[in-house]
Amino acid sequence: MTPQIYLKQLDQHYQAGIATEHTYRAALQALLESALPGVAVTNEPPHPRWQTNRQHQP
Repeated sequence: MTPQIYLKQLDQHYQAGIATEHTYRAALQALLESALPGVAVTNEPPHPRWQTNRQHQP
């Protein structure tokens, strides 16, 4: 993935108006993996407990 494609993907998600921090992680993972061959980059989903706590905050 090139930096230009990465930025285009970020912009597409942003323009959709529903992006969160986690929305951008897959694109960042792909960018890093293409820039750093042989390096394993992980995209860990948020912990379920954190999602639950976030929903209950005022």
